[in-house]
Amino acid sequence: MRLYCEEAELTPHTHPLDALRPRTIQTIAMASLMLRGWNEPAEGERLHLSTMLHQTIALIKQHGGMKPKALWNVFETGKLFPHVDVETFKALLRSMANPKAPFIEQAPDGLLLPGRAGEKLLEGREAYSVFTTPEEYQVSEAGGQLLGTIPQSNVVATEQLLILAGQRWRLVHVNRERHHITVKRAMGGHPPQFSSAPLGPHTGIIREMLRLYLSLDYPVWLDDKARQFLAEGRKAFDGLGLRHRSVIQHDDEVLIFPWAGERAQRTLMLALLARGLDVVPMGLPLSLPSSQRAALGPVLEDFAQSKLPGPATMVAHIQDKAHDKFDHALPPALLEESAIHDQITPDLLPAMARQLLPSMAPPNVAA
Repeated sequence: MRLYCEEAELTPHTHPLDALRPRTIQTIAMASLMLRGWNEPAEGERLHLSTMLHQTIALIKQHGGMKPKALWNVFETGKLFPHVDVETFKALLRSMANPKAPFIEQAPDGLLLPGRAGEKLLEGREAYSVFTTPEEYQVSEAGGQLLGTIPQSNVVATEQLLILAGQRWRLVHVNRERHHITVKRAMGGHPPQFSSAPLGPHTGIIREMLRLYLSLDYPVWLDDKARQFLAEGRKAFDGLGLRHRSVIQHDDEVLIFPWAGERAQRTLMLALLARGLDVVPMGLPLSLPSSQRAALGPVLEDFAQSKLPGPATMVAHIQDKAHDKFDHALPPALLEESAIHDQITPDLLPAMARQLLPSMAPPNVAA
């Protein structure tokens, strides 16, 4: 097996995130874990309301109609959607009977039948899959200039800062129907040349990356260039003080390294946004304007004491909550419930805040 990574050339102006060689380190981490028999686990605790909608229509079609209680008995007995309670299921059925585009309709005797939208779904090829094809959004500056495209998964939150075309941009508006995002220029220093995923990978991979940074050993299967990149990443890691700190300053930004996976990072980011801080996801770290550093400490102290924003307040900052195939048919209340259950874990915040607080003073300025 061969693995290829592209890294930025190191210069006196290289951003710390590029100097850390995160692409190479993540690749080495994933290969090391694979060789030890570990693979990233599937997401097992989601509500899967989109899939439940699909299966509801499929069962109604299969049986020529079903009553709500019979449907619920099928799902409950088979433990197909273990995290969905009966009240959420009832809300889903009500939303599916929306007269504007009914997926189901109810006969006088209570039997559920496919509605207009349900019949259309069952007649097409869309009925055979509950999975979505990854979507991309066109990004334009307010005023019309096209800047490029980004995956839908990169659109995390309202007022989110994005890195695109070597510049920082603030998200202004998302048009889901047109797959279009409007942004405006945001203040800030030079972003990384190679911006990685908007949020980090699974916690297991992040922990292995941290172990690699802290270690002095080299996997025997690395070639010379990979050893060089790993050595450069470790040198940057120590030079930035990350062996002893999780919050550092670089130019006009504060870099927060929670050393946690995607879900935990998203939770921390949305909680900070809910407290009025301008956070940018950058893969390994979250970035914050240095002008807000003084505000970060008290916010983390609150989090450490379990004084947290409400889950609904946090997910309100998610610009587009519809990610799965039939999420567009769900009402805002169910999308919010799904986002709270599927995308954040507020219980992680106190421990993350306590980990970060010792790094808040005195500030460490990265070269």
